[in-house]
Formats: sequence, C-alpha cells, structure tokens
Amino acid sequence: MKIAIFGATGDTGHRFCRRAIDAGHQIVPFSFRRTEINGVIEIQSTPLDLNDDDAVLQALEGVDAIVSAIGGEKNSRRFSIAQLTKHATTKGITRLISIGGAGILSSSTGELLKNQSFYPDFLVPISNAHYEVWQALEQSTLQWTMICPGVMREGLSTGSYRHQATTSLPDMKGILYDDVAHLILECLEKKLYIRNKVSISNP
Repeated sequence: MKIAIFGATGDTGHRFCRRAIDAGHQIVPFSFRRTEINGVIEIQSTPLDLNDDDAVLQALEGVDAIVSAIGGEKNSRRFSIAQLTKHATTKGITRLISIGGAGILSSSTGELLKNQSFYPDFLVPISNAHYEVWQALEQSTLQWTMICPGVMREGLSTGSYRHQATTSLPDMKGILYDDVAHLILECLEKKLYIRNKVSISNP
C-alpha cells in the first residue's frame, strides 16, 4: 500500500512511518517544516504547504490511503482536513485516517464528553477543533476513521490496548503514541472502523 502521511515528524507520525515501513508499505511523508523523521533513516519528510493546491495534488499522486497526524494551531486542523478531503476526492482516494481527541467521543448517555460538566475547560477549545474535523469528515464521501485518544505518552506498544467505536471506553486511561500508530496501521490493513470515531485506551 502507498500511504501519504501528513504530520510525519510528529510524536505519532514518526512512529507510524516506522511501523508502516517495517510492514512493507510505501510511505510518502510530509510535514510543515522538519525533514528528519525520528527513528526512520530510509527516507526524509518533504515540507509541504497545504495552502498550495497544486503541491497537495502532486503529493497525492498514486496514493492508496492518507493518514493525518497533523497538530499545530487549533484553526489549522479544520483547514488541513478540508484540504486533504477535497484533494483526496479529486484524486479518487477513498481511505483517510485522522487523529482527534477523546473530547468528541460519546459518553454512555450519548452526549459528547467535551460537553459534560466534568470535562476540563482548558481542553474545550482543542476538542472543538477536533469536532470541526469530525464534521468535515462526516460530510465527505471518504471511508474515514478518526482515532480519538486521551492523554498520550512515550513507550513501545505491545498491542495490548483497548479500542471501540464511537463511545468512550469505560475507565478510560492514557495511551502510548505508539499504540495509536499501531492502531492506525491495523485500521488500514484490516479496513477497521470505516466512517467511525474510535476510543483507545490502555487496558
């Protein structure tokens, strides 16, 4: 599979690159500024401005799937996913996986976590940005998946994490960046969670 990864030099992005290469996939990595991908010596990331429509279209040439591990400013997230979904549709790419946050998962009552009284106020703005990304994906025709972790940290995945669609896992804990990278690759290879948000947590 030929996979374009945006945000390739970030905490989750570089781990996904390593896992995808090791699994035999071809990756085409992009980032905002940096070119070195931590833990990957075979290839460097190409700086790309998502405002440049021609450059994005060229970046997606021959690609089978897109992974967005883009961070940055809150306002950039909605724009970035809008650009990627638009150009993916133009190029006939149907599969896209994006990273969001736990705030847009549903609680047991059906209400989003970010709207619950216990949800930290300082996380609401970034959760609102993730919500806008989710809405953009919902309105697209893509086979999207949005993985929504809580607090992420360093460490090597053993694959022993929990995950489920749409609703926050009970007793949800933090998760490793590498677990998220592991699940992204699983979703691509096994066609999991099509057009779904995904909760992920340590056991």
